[in-house]
Amino acid sequence: MAVYNDDRPMSYDEAYPDGDDGTVVGSLTKRPTKVGIPEPGTRDPRLPAVVQIAPKQLAHAIVPEPDEGECRSVRRVSLLRASTVKIEQVRFAFEDRIPLGAVTLIAGQGGKGKTTLGLQWLAQITRGTLPGELYGTPTDVVVTSEEDHRGAVLNPRLIAAGADLERVHYIDVTELDTEEVLRLPTDLGALAEEMRRYRARVLLLDPLIAYLPAAMIGDKDQHVRQALAPLANMAEDADAAVIGIMHLNKMQAADLMVRVNGSGGFVNAARSVLAVANDPQDETHRIVAHGKSNWGVIAPALRFRIESRHVAADDGSTVTTSGVVVLGEADGISASDLLRVPVSEEDSSERDDAAEFLRELLSGGPMDAGEIKRMARAQGISDRTLARARDRAGVKFQRQGFGTATRSVWALAALMPPSGHSCHTSSYGTTGTTGTTDDPNAAQSESGDEQS
Repeated sequence: MAVYNDDRPMSYDEAYPDGDDGTVVGSLTKRPTKVGIPEPGTRDPRLPAVVQIAPKQLAHAIVPEPDEGECRSVRRVSLLRASTVKIEQVRFAFEDRIPLGAVTLIAGQGGKGKTTLGLQWLAQITRGTLPGELYGTPTDVVVTSEEDHRGAVLNPRLIAAGADLERVHYIDVTELDTEEVLRLPTDLGALAEEMRRYRARVLLLDPLIAYLPAAMIGDKDQHVRQALAPLANMAEDADAAVIGIMHLNKMQAADLMVRVNGSGGFVNAARSVLAVANDPQDETHRIVAHGKSNWGVIAPALRFRIESRHVAADDGSTVTTSGVVVLGEADGISASDLLRVPVSEEDSSERDDAAEFLRELLSGGPMDAGEIKRMARAQGISDRTLARARDRAGVKFQRQGFGTATRSVWALAALMPPSGHSCHTSSYGTTGTTGTTDDPNAAQSESGDEQS
């Protein structure tokens, strides 16, 4: 039998120089020392009771002796005590929506403004004005897009959003003086190094799927996870937020897992997923709703619109581009609502009835949102229909109080009292410090909507 007593990898001949058929005991990365050959099926009593590997198994498992100067790479498994792990707060580049140290997806159909919205948030990060961990600290960001031209589309949108272009970096990849496309995970190490050099904390990949190996973005969850794992590890190591733009397919389903192009593994692997679509209440507006959050609460949906803006080109001409105007929180709308089949004429009639209900109920003044929803349910009006009818009835809402005492109040616009804590007029669509939905019944309401 042979045992190992140093760290140098060994060859099969070294393990059995005399052609014995004994058993090797110990780690495969130890050099053997001949201590005698026991009888078949027995163990040398002088040796500790360690794992024994038969010679035929060893022949397949052993690492060949490397040539002189060749780098040795030994794969090891070790255990770490949970007591040694530092307890930390989850931190967000955009409060409750885009976590640092993880991958976030922004998914939507073409032309709905998902990239424009992402660039708006990046522009705010470069100025230190986006609510979150980076607020007050202008921070560098990295952008790469396979769909939009830098000079004609990306830069004009960033300028229109007020970005500090000195803090925005595009990715160039060359190989043998030839321009190449970023390939992940192949180029991930070099990209991480460049991000560290510029202290960039946010990376936007548009679309994410364009930079991953074709063999790893099919319909198998395992392949997608293997492709995204290095990206997630880089995000964690760099304490950076990685944002991947994804497209939605045209399936008539309200489940993000089904609607995001490619495998459901993209949604599974991401720690946060945001869905962008037309506003169910007003097709001239857009909604970005939080569809998944593994590291925190589901943040309220935001309503915004896309408007035309003009910026100056380097040749003195004017370039027409697009920008985002955030209109505030979209109370009562979930990601599932955005992905549902468009409303039918019957739904429209139900909405009219709900709008009339609201006008009559609120004619006497403001009411607590939770009480309104309970009364509406008693009349057979679902929370989703009620939320869609609110704008039609001319109802506004305010969030009052702080922390766990926060509550939402609804009122007809003419009867809404002035308040300094109105989420309807927030510049970023967020209010207070909790990042929760508008009232204690919101989460329950959304789950009820999906069943209605």
